[in-house]
Amino acid sequence: MTAVIRGSLIKLSPRAGLGIFRYAALHHVHDRYHARFVDDPSYTTVARSDPDLKSGILEKHNVDVNAAKFSDAELLEAILLCRSSSVFRRGWKELDRECCKRMSRLSFHTTVQIMDSWLTGLGSRAFRGEYYAYAIAYWVLHLRFAKKEEFVHLLYLLGQKKSVPDNLAGTLQTALRRFLPSLGARELAVVCNGLFKLKCKVFDRTVLDRVAVEAEELMLGGEDSFDLISLLKFLRMCKYYNEALLAKLTTYILERCDGPNVAECAHYLAAYSSVNVYERNVFEKLETLAFSSLKCFCEKGAKTDSKAHPAVAPRLKDVAKVLWALANVGHRVSSSNLTDAVHFIENNFNREAISHVLDALQSLACLGCYP
Repeated sequence: MTAVIRGSLIKLSPRAGLGIFRYAALHHVHDRYHARFVDDPSYTTVARSDPDLKSGILEKHNVDVNAAKFSDAELLEAILLCRSSSVFRRGWKELDRECCKRMSRLSFHTTVQIMDSWLTGLGSRAFRGEYYAYAIAYWVLHLRFAKKEEFVHLLYLLGQKKSVPDNLAGTLQTALRRFLPSLGARELAVVCNGLFKLKCKVFDRTVLDRVAVEAEELMLGGEDSFDLISLLKFLRMCKYYNEALLAKLTTYILERCDGPNVAECAHYLAAYSSVNVYERNVFEKLETLAFSSLKCFCEKGAKTDSKAHPAVAPRLKDVAKVLWALANVGHRVSSSNLTDAVHFIENNFNREAISHVLDALQSLACLGCYP
């Protein structure tokens, strides 16, 4: 182990986990799907700010917050103000309690809209509030009455939590089977991405086969790789093996996939490695693309972090996943690429990524590299 990595490991405080939690709670980053919801007028559950309403609330509540006097629309606006106003940020618990008091009379649509406003206003800290706990019980009971757009948006929002209680997970799977025939490719990708983040495995063959068909269609149409990867990640999590799908993915990667970033390379490689399938030409191409991108980034002297967009900068978890996928099937990685991986880990080591660093070191050892 290099002195740089060893020294960084030794310096880690036993309270590192707490530090990571606090950082994650205070920094919420929307992914690409958030912009799609905002741009699509059919998703009325998006909490959009009203400038006139906002200025009126700020004028009346510039010292403290009296949530009980707000209309539902004003309550949504007040929650959004938690992002920019210290007054409302300090009063977020009162706003949270008021949301809980109104829960019994709220429509399903409004409960999703409020959750969206909380995530916009407070980031992942929103999941610590009482509203989220109340809403779980509400959604379990009333999800069967939801519209398709409400279901899709809710699943996207829940994905930011990374986990949900088993009763809600089961309710989401039941709703997925109900909405499956009406979901377009992009909506299905959002749903799969949410279920993947929630680690909610699906074993219904009808659902899995439909996801595989949509993945094939996306490859043939040359559509946005973001949607394709969302589908592939979900199938990987569900341990779904489809020889025809992998054959089409091989053709897509070798003939039509140009310039994927490190994260995309990682997901493509994992689609094979997770089901113990080895396609030498595919692995060689993706190895070359991933490490050339990594080397270029390192030569610039740039730094990355877990919040970096994968299209802009490779992340430690992406590099760890690439190394795992290559090692898992016994692929022979060039020594120069292994050296580049070690340099990247050394230059970007930080306590919030400790688990990814350890994963990477384990995979490097399996590849015969002992930094």
